[in-house]
Amino acid sequence: MAVSDLPDWWVRHVALERLNCRSFFTPENWIEYDLDLTDENLKIVAEAKVLITGPYSVLDEVDPISVTPRMTRGIGGSYFEPLNENMLNEGKLSSDSFAQPGNPIETADPITSLSSNMYVRHGEDIYQWEVAELRKGTLAGQEGRFPPRERSFQISDEFPELFYRAQRKHQEIHHLRNQVNSEEISKNEGRERMQDRYDELREIYQEYYDDIYEYSQERVSEYEDQPKPRKPPTLTGIDRAVRVDEEGNVHGKTSVEALTYRTAVKEALEARKAHKKLEEDRQVTHIEKELEHSATAIILSVQSLEAYINGVAQEELPDYWENLEKANIRAKWQTVPHLVTGGKVFESGEATFGKFTRAVRCRNQIVHFKKDTEEFVERDDYGYVSPVIEYANHREAYKAVSAVKEMIEQFSEARGEPSPDWVNSNLWIYGKDPGGIDDPLAFDYWASKEGE
Repeated sequence: MAVSDLPDWWVRHVALERLNCRSFFTPENWIEYDLDLTDENLKIVAEAKVLITGPYSVLDEVDPISVTPRMTRGIGGSYFEPLNENMLNEGKLSSDSFAQPGNPIETADPITSLSSNMYVRHGEDIYQWEVAELRKGTLAGQEGRFPPRERSFQISDEFPELFYRAQRKHQEIHHLRNQVNSEEISKNEGRERMQDRYDELREIYQEYYDDIYEYSQERVSEYEDQPKPRKPPTLTGIDRAVRVDEEGNVHGKTSVEALTYRTAVKEALEARKAHKKLEEDRQVTHIEKELEHSATAIILSVQSLEAYINGVAQEELPDYWENLEKANIRAKWQTVPHLVTGGKVFESGEATFGKFTRAVRCRNQIVHFKKDTEEFVERDDYGYVSPVIEYANHREAYKAVSAVKEMIEQFSEARGEPSPDWVNSNLWIYGKDPGGIDDPLAFDYWASKEGE
């Protein structure tokens, strides 16, 4: 099979693992990565059947345009965690596989690391196997820089000894690097001794290759008929690909509440900015802007809460959904949490539920506006204006988006679960995380020049 027909990530990692394509000590870096491969090098890569120090994660059946924005905004700890559901633990990788981006020397250095995932090529297909499961606990005789973990091996009784032999070589190499850093030995001596350890490691790796290839041959039949989508779905930040049916159709879930909440927060912020301008210069355009952004924020905040509670009810209370669907939003937010948790989560008179009730009332005033003649009101910030300002202003907008956050957080706490990432994610709402500001509703910050 030609190298050009292989996934780019496979070629890069195999070259790094099997070839002398690095120098160990340079003034700029410990390791230089060089993939200027000769024809002989390419032949070695093309013939390689096993990769033992590949990427830590390979996303399968994903459209690259879905991966890139999620990676740049940050998967871990953000709303973009659902992309991890496309990580394949075991089985056949499709042609639409996407490895962890970046220089492989930084993600899976075969000199200092050994992944629990191994990759094996059978003909044109590449399979991923989880050969070692990491667990908490102290590993006998493995003290030092390695974390206290136990490893449960899936391959054979002899395989753990191979793993620990390789790990000891990793420790020796790490020790040599420290010696060069501290100038206990020269760089030239360090290079020579490092190369010796690398050659010894290669001999261990060859035993790895044989054991893992044999293991893979025994398991490929389990995944030959594994259903695959006709093509990978394009996932936005609010989508999850849940399963693929036998005909290749992708079934997923879309969290509309996350999208409307994000828009509501941004609109509430714009309402706050419009009001600040109004305080500096009372102009009709500033009042109109505040009304516009406030009304949008309030309507979308209530919509977000309704979409969220509907989703919980449909997933966790399917037998009750037919009746719950007809209830108003206040009744849903009192009934569904009670049925899910078995306790009373929201009381009518408490502050959080009161804020939510006020948002619903303001939303109803806007959506079901009655065109009767109404008496204008005098308000210090606005002058003598339409009473619409009473329920479509920057303060009500802020209370509405706060109600979304507080209602979901209180419900999550009652369930003993963390709140959804999108509720508190600056990355999701603003596309950036300034550090130190972990509250997307800190409008004084986000409205300032620093927060722009």
